[in-house]
Amino acid sequence: RIRIVPDAVDLDEIAAAKPDRLGVAPEEPVVLCVAAFSAEKDHATLLEAWAEVESRAPGANLHLAGSGEREAELRGFAETRGLKRVRFLGWREDIAALIAGADLVALSSRSEGLGSSLCQAQAAGRAVVATRAGGIPEAVEDGITGLLSPPGDARALADNLLALIADRQRREKLGEAGRARALSRFAPQIVARAHEALYESLLSA
Repeated sequence: RIRIVPDAVDLDEIAAAKPDRLGVAPEEPVVLCVAAFSAEKDHATLLEAWAEVESRAPGANLHLAGSGEREAELRGFAETRGLKRVRFLGWREDIAALIAGADLVALSSRSEGLGSSLCQAQAAGRAVVATRAGGIPEAVEDGITGLLSPPGDARALADNLLALIADRQRREKLGEAGRARALSRFAPQIVARAHEALYESLLSA
């Protein structure tokens, strides 16, 4: 009695986006996280993982796009841990450009519906690193379009981030698979047809 219909991704917006790396050099990997600063998004685990990333991949950069009630707390956490390559970007309207400019897109949620930024990232051909929270495993194929780890496990998250930061060829392979998945599952016409099929099944029942 349950039918799951995913979010749609604006593929035209993704295709038209001009990459924005915020001045970071091409040889320095950019990891982007797009999420509200709220408890369920669990940025604390991402920042804990990033402490390990900075110690082993000092050229990598973490960009956090979003706002929320925990922002001040998380800024303090990053300062206390001495994180040098974390940028808090605030609320942004140019998410497609930020995704296009990133090398990886990350999400460390403890609970999640689907993970819209992960769907957008895959549509843009970007590999993702995320947790197995909520519907994320339905959006991301572990080992195929990205790497997933248990929620709250900073070490596993760090290992996945480091694995893809160090391996551009693997990132690109996952990104290509992610784009193919997005085109087959998250394209507006595909999602619209899924809604139509749902209504047709209900009306004919």
